[in-house]
Amino acid sequence: MDTAPPPSPHPDKIGFTDVLPAMLDVTQAPGTAVEENEPETVITTISGHTWSGKKGKKRRTVSFHVEWEDNTVTWEPLQNIADCIALDVYLRYHGLTDPLKLSKKAYLM
Repeated sequence: MDTAPPPSPHPDKIGFTDVLPAMLDVTQAPGTAVEENEPETVITTISGHTWSGKKGKKRRTVSFHVEWEDNTVTWEPLQNIADCIALDVYLRYHGLTDPLKLSKKAYLM
């Protein structure tokens, strides 16, 4: 049985299958429960980030350009994706572990 992940459909973007084993279930973070009536949606990749708020203020917030399994694209605040593996992959791509250390310049792959 071949356990190698398939190539990314977006060669210029880093995705789950580029860095995680194919057998890893990325639909649910460990220790979290999925609501029975709530359908699961999987993030395929995070391809950018932007900051909002005034410079020098502690209220600056970061949002991420999220591409979903159903091919929709949204901007999501950090609190919505803080426990997602996709965020870990995006941070690793930028050589970071803390999302608050991301460049304050907008970035989009």
